[in-house]
Amino acid sequence: MFLAGLAEGIVPDILMIPRVMQAFRTGKGIPYGDYPAETFDSIERSTRPDYLHQIVQQWLPAVPGIVEKLRAGGRAADLGSGAGLASIAIAKAFPRASTVGFEPYAPSVARATQNAKSAGVSDRATFESFDGVHVPGGPYDLVTINYSLHHAGDPVNLMRSTRKVLAPGGAFLIVEYRKSAQLEDDIDSERRALYPVGLLECMPTALAEGGPGYGTGIVEPEIRRLAAEAGFGQVAHILVDDPLRSFFVLRA
Repeated sequence: MFLAGLAEGIVPDILMIPRVMQAFRTGKGIPYGDYPAETFDSIERSTRPDYLHQIVQQWLPAVPGIVEKLRAGGRAADLGSGAGLASIAIAKAFPRASTVGFEPYAPSVARATQNAKSAGVSDRATFESFDGVHVPGGPYDLVTINYSLHHAGDPVNLMRSTRKVLAPGGAFLIVEYRKSAQLEDDIDSERRALYPVGLLECMPTALAEGGPGYGTGIVEPEIRRLAAEAGFGQVAHILVDDPLRSFFVLRA
């Protein structure tokens, strides 16, 4: 993680404290579009190393059969794609694959489109707006959602829609910031730094969408409950030694 990118988000999040206090009184949350532009710059910068050095090198090889599908020209989709860095990384690593990113926040779609053009992969990495629930197109061999499921206003129906667009043998990779089911397990770990972000940013924006407001991550028992409710038959927890992230592979 690039901590300077995370630090960039401190000032805009602090500036939102009066709005967050009001949101706690009303329970209505704060739309993501009301946050300063620096918030989105912070997310892009702090997660960039994940997509430069981990998603292709570590995450995807841990999903059985997916690397082979992408090498052969498979199709991938990324939900909550933000600045598009995950899709761009996949397009660069797998020259025969095509990727599409779906993002509710329109300025991020424009940013991702420009990033793909700058990376020279705009012919295979495209980006579109979507409503945050219904996944367009398909079938996809791989669908990813990186640090975004906890933002969803309707996580079960988003996951249900994802299951419907998976190709036979396809996989849904969920990446979340790691959280213990017991708060005290996180207090003296590096994961404690994520709790203020959840308080000031992740939870209010999810509540504004009518979502459950998980904070910065979703614990494993809740992931399994959501997956079962969405109709997934298989849930595998992979890369279990990562101290900051949780990885789940769902298959129909």
